[in-house]
Amino acid sequence: MLLPPLFADRSTTLRLPLGESESAPPEPTTEAEIREELRIKLDDEAHRIETNAIAAREWIEHQYGLALIPGQHRCTVTASRDGRLDLPIHPVISVTDVSRRSSAGELEALDDEDDWWADLDYRPARVWVKSCGVYVVTCATGWTRTTIPQALKEAIAYRVWGNLDGIAVADWKRAVDVRVRPFAVRGL
Repeated sequence: MLLPPLFADRSTTLRLPLGESESAPPEPTTEAEIREELRIKLDDEAHRIETNAIAAREWIEHQYGLALIPGQHRCTVTASRDGRLDLPIHPVISVTDVSRRSSAGELEALDDEDDWWADLDYRPARVWVKSCGVYVVTCATGWTRTTIPQALKEAIAYRVWGNLDGIAVADWKRAVDVRVRPFAVRGL
């Protein structure tokens, strides 16, 4: 059974653009790693593999609520009655800003020492606030090429496989789902 896109009706997540001085982080898998996983020997597939690897990573991130490369995300989340904000992205490395949306629609920054605290060890990562409402949380997210779990690299390769060979959708989706499911945000 495939997991549905997470938090579709309760929150939104936006990857923030890189600053002018920042370079894009490297993709979690290299063309050589994908070739090895899929046992591809033809050299004429290099460009297609690289292009499909980016698309595969983005698809997995969207479908499972993951950040497979380092970045900044801005999440809009509604607090539960007990003041809990479940962040719809994994992994969260740090929370850099929490703001509350006022009734007029304006953002009011909260002081991190008095108004909120984060529990990043839990999955989904949580931010606790003092009152209900709609909050915007900015956080650092993602794995690096050296810290991403091997199963997620394999999932990217299998998604590429589905694009390259026209494999039946059920086959590559099942292969991806089995590898990604343990890392997807749980409980929602």
